[in-house]
Amino acid sequence: MSQKDNEVLEIEEIPNEHPDKETGRTLYRMPVQGENNYAVIIDTIKYPLLDVSSGGIRISIKAETSIAAKGTISACELILNEETFGGLQGEVVHYSLDDEGSWVCGIKWLNVDRDTEEKIDGMLMYLRKELFKND
Repeated sequence: MSQKDNEVLEIEEIPNEHPDKETGRTLYRMPVQGENNYAVIIDTIKYPLLDVSSGGIRISIKAETSIAAKGTISACELILNEETFGGLQGEVVHYSLDDEGSWVCGIKWLNVDRDTEEKIDGMLMYLRKELFKND
């Protein structure tokens, strides 16, 4: 775990993900904390990210939130540190309780163009390097 400016960044392997055939890498879900620097905006509401990968996100939500009922989300704005990725479409893949009894929602990205996918992956790679540089 690395801490910088009261922001926490960890890396966690996603179990049961198959390696990317082109790169030979496995997708990694990167836990993050810091609502201002790591968040997603859905319908003008900002949700803190719990973790992120190039394939989707997991966010903290309240039990009464309505995004889980939507299934497909037409417009998401992903904030990763100082980079913002707008116009993302997502699909709710789970709405559940975490180990502490808090509600979480998993969203996978749909129809992401190659350029945006590469930019998100590049930002995640940068954040991983920053994590190891500060240890």
